[in-house]
Amino acid sequence: MLDGSMVMFQRVVPEDATKASVTIYLILKKVTDFRIKKRYSTGKSVFPVERYDDEVDGVIIGFASQEGISSDIISIDDDTKAYPIMSFESKYPGSGYNKYGISVQQLPAINITESYLTTDRPYIPMKLSLNYLDGSKAKRMTTLNGNDGVTGTYLPSTRNPNTGDVATWEEIFSDSYFNTDDINLPYIVDIVDEPYIYSDNIQMAINEMRNVEAPHVSDEEKQWEDGLYASTNQWFDYDSLDDVTERLLNIFTAKSINGVEYMAIEIDTTGEQVDGSSLGGIINFGPIPVFLSGGTDGTLSEENYNEAVMNALKEYQDIYSPVLNVVYNVESTIVDTGFPIEVKEEFLKV
Repeated sequence: MLDGSMVMFQRVVPEDATKASVTIYLILKKVTDFRIKKRYSTGKSVFPVERYDDEVDGVIIGFASQEGISSDIISIDDDTKAYPIMSFESKYPGSGYNKYGISVQQLPAINITESYLTTDRPYIPMKLSLNYLDGSKAKRMTTLNGNDGVTGTYLPSTRNPNTGDVATWEEIFSDSYFNTDDINLPYIVDIVDEPYIYSDNIQMAINEMRNVEAPHVSDEEKQWEDGLYASTNQWFDYDSLDDVTERLLNIFTAKSINGVEYMAIEIDTTGEQVDGSSLGGIINFGPIPVFLSGGTDGTLSEENYNEAVMNALKEYQDIYSPVLNVVYNVESTIVDTGFPIEVKEEFLKV
């Protein structure tokens, strides 16, 4: 090896190696015997929890995850369905990708200006983060602009009302973390592909949530447990629930941006109320990440290695391949370390 020379390595992947992936499900259970929590005039629930006697239609939701990519809704029983809401898959095969996970959290209320709630396509901005395992501890990865997540929404065709920038995660997530084209930004190879956001499934779940919540959002004042009067629409991010403002129903928290719990919607994080056993059980998804799984390195025998090297060499014959981008791939010499004749012949074509 020459002093001062650069040595570049390219990973070769056996054909039986697999990608890591995960699909996140929102499990929604419809009930007819829901009892609303007693409230103060601020909307906050009485603690310890007490409930009113009247039984109303309600919804209990929970989250689950499963390896693989799927948009298929699962009917668990007559009243319970599991809606896939998003999937993630590693860009490349390998067991190392199993250490990456996804988390989501709401921005602090002080950072959610009224413009988010009153635009033609309102939404509650959330932060979707890529996480990695550092030993046994999960940490959030930093985006190209130094943030610990991508602020936006799962809702389609949505723009930030303050900047006009696209805010839909499906369109902006990967470009926020990874870059192999812009020489003015750090060169970060993709870890995951753009997320699959299942907008139709999310809309169906939101419809069910709106149906039970809308009857309890009113401008009529009534007396609450602290003896003071208030109307319920003062507590939430909408005056009433219609086709536009239903976008402000937060499927991840079931709360307003100020932390007021919805009236007829609750989240089950333990599996006591929602059956998630067919999907591995209910998880406490949110700031706590869900990790990809199923990534494998495959079988790297000498025969498989030679075949993988041949496939890699064929990329140099594709004028559109990134290996021909001399800005990043500056190799000028490829070393034959003792390959069989059929691999040597591919070297001659480079």
